[in-house]
Amino acid sequence: ESTLTIGFTPEALLQFMHKRLCNRAQPEIKKLAKLMKAAVMELNPEFAAELVPHCQHLLWCPEGKKMTCGAYPTKDVVKELINKSKKEIEE
Repeated sequence: ESTLTIGFTPEALLQFMHKRLCNRAQPEIKKLAKLMKAAVMELNPEFAAELVPHCQHLLWCPEGKKMTCGAYPTKDVVKELINKSKKEIEE
């Protein structure tokens, strides 16, 4: 059993949560991140809504084609969809 005290700036907490709530994160660290998010929700539920995996925040997966879990499209797929939509609008 261990006791740990950590301090984060809001920006650092967001960065930590974006990385550690990812489906690909180490299970023990992901569990810790979920416990931390629950503690934040008790104090500031509005801020806790921002504490999500990076892909959910961006609406695309920054892990790339080889590393994505598939929950969100990769950046390249989103770019292709945008370019396709632009062409359709121009026609």
